[in-house]
Amino acid sequence: MANHDLYLKLEAMGCEVWPPPFMIDDVDFSLKQSFDAKIAKLKLPEATAIGLLILRKEVERWKVKKNLGEVLPRLREPSSKNILGFVSPYIGRDNNETLLLNIAKMVDFARRGADGVVNAICFNCMLGTVSEALAAQIRRDYKNIPLPTLIYGTTELSSDKTRLEAFVYQVHQFAKKKTVSR
Repeated sequence: MANHDLYLKLEAMGCEVWPPPFMIDDVDFSLKQSFDAKIAKLKLPEATAIGLLILRKEVERWKVKKNLGEVLPRLREPSSKNILGFVSPYIGRDNNETLLLNIAKMVDFARRGADGVVNAICFNCMLGTVSEALAAQIRRDYKNIPLPTLIYGTTELSSDKTRLEAFVYQVHQFAKKKTVSR
């Protein structure tokens, strides 16, 4: 795997991992943005086609939620309007969609009560580098939630294990602080 089995390693260290449904987010967000753009330009036939795709997607989503909603409490994902609200303190809405979604997901996890968030990026990824810069502000806005950027390339580095261990320690400390402050 590109992230050197990050989820498995975190789970082995005692963490509960909430993987983001990134492709679903991307499809949802892209369809909604395209629909809004077509409506704004009064391209009604194209807007209608996109609207029908959105309707079909929502029917299928409802079926999945009906069957899995009780089992997967984190199944609910933010709307495209919420996504734009989440990113507005950090970047403008006209930025790259992948960047918008990455920032929105970090904020979403922090808002939902995660005790830590990993910004996992590829080596030399420009969007990942921008995300890393913005993560510092997100960290401050959410009570210094542990939010490291872990960079993955073709080979695993010996420092990767140490960084993960430090993150897990910070997660446990952050969780303890939240429990004490309640």
